[in-house]
Parts: sequence; structure tokens; C-alpha cells
Amino acid sequence: MYISIIDYFKEYYRELPKESMTIFETISKIYEIKNVDDYKNIYDFLWIDFNYHRVLIKYDELAKMTLPFDDDIIKFIAFLYGTSYFIRIGYPDLDVWLNAKDINHPFEKNIDINEGFSLIEAVKYEYGQNAVRAMLLSTLKWIGPQGG
Repeated sequence: MYISIIDYFKEYYRELPKESMTIFETISKIYEIKNVDDYKNIYDFLWIDFNYHRVLIKYDELAKMTLPFDDDIIKFIAFLYGTSYFIRIGYPDLDVWLNAKDINHPFEKNIDINEGFSLIEAVKYEYGQNAVRAMLLSTLKWIGPQGG
């Protein structure tokens, strides 16, 4: 049984769990790092290595692109560029990745075009920013201690 994407988003993405929002808040703190201890505190929470300078450079680049995402989402995407995530998934162009129905397998095509949604498609709907946040959280398993 199918439900409309509007009802689906309302049901599942009206609010994200507090734990999910804590991850986004922690990643946003990367942009406030002033010393090694700040980096270590973020690493101790996420358990993910990241290149601080690459994150800052990519954030600046993404912020200038006027993407349709909230700032915390742009920061999260820039954070992914500072990790090994994009290398692990085949280093797709940003446009390919943003339009992929499965961001962790961006080169795979869905047989059913009505199955799933891309990051770009999601933001067109109410609660779409939260849907994007939930999708982005799925990337952490690729770069976390357990690997992809």
C-alpha cells in the first residue's frame, strides 16, 4: 500500500529524534574549532576522523552555491567532504549525489521511479529538510568505526 509523500513526510519527519539533532549540533561545532582539544571533543563524540581545513573550504564553496538546504545540512555535507565518505561511494559529482534516490549508492538506478526520493526532491515538501537530515545520518555508517 502506498501513501502520498506528503503524508509520509508528515508521519515520519515532522520531528527528528533528539539524538539525531545532537549529531547535527555537534557537526555544526566543527566550524567553531579553535584548538586541538575542540577537535578531540568532536571526535570523541562522533568517532570519525575528518580534515578540518577541507571541511571549511568545502562549506565556503557549498554556501556560495545557494543550495535549497538549511545551513546545518550544508555544514553536514561539507563535513562529509572532510571525511572518506565520497571516496568510499565512488566520488560522484555533487549534482549526481544530490539527485540520487540512494545517496550511499548514487550510481545505482531504481527500477521503480516512484520508489524513494533524492535530497533535492525532499526539500520541495513540508518537513523535507528533516527528511534530508535523516538521509544524511545514513552516511555515518560509511565513515564510522564500523565502516560501510
